[in-house]
Amino acid sequence: MTYVRISSVMTNSRQDAAKVDSFLDTWVIASLREIVGPDELKRILNVFKRDLEDTIRMLRLRLTSSDFAEVQYLAHRLKGACLQLGATRCAELADELDSRDVDREQAAVLVDTLNSNISKIVNEIGAHLENGAP
Repeated sequence: MTYVRISSVMTNSRQDAAKVDSFLDTWVIASLREIVGPDELKRILNVFKRDLEDTIRMLRLRLTSSDFAEVQYLAHRLKGACLQLGATRCAELADELDSRDVDREQAAVLVDTLNSNISKIVNEIGAHLENGAP
């Protein structure tokens, strides 16, 4: 398996442009399409989509069982995955959840917010998969 790292560092103008109507950085998606090709990008997006949904389910489960070490681990993993595809807002939320200073109530709010953002990302991924648009 080949892994491709796209820099998560963005210029302000590119970052601002990516935030206009998108939860995914379209520049990152377009760059990935160029590097790995459209078929591999579809595979990556499908895996990412499935993993996002699974991670939210696992976060909720671990949160209800008060397994904060696992919540932080999952949040840290989610942050990395989100940065790879330019989902910077979700990465920021996951980073907050990964923080040792977050209590159970704050964590629940962050998981709910992440879930909302992830739902929007999943919809965007669906659009990318259907139209092949960057």
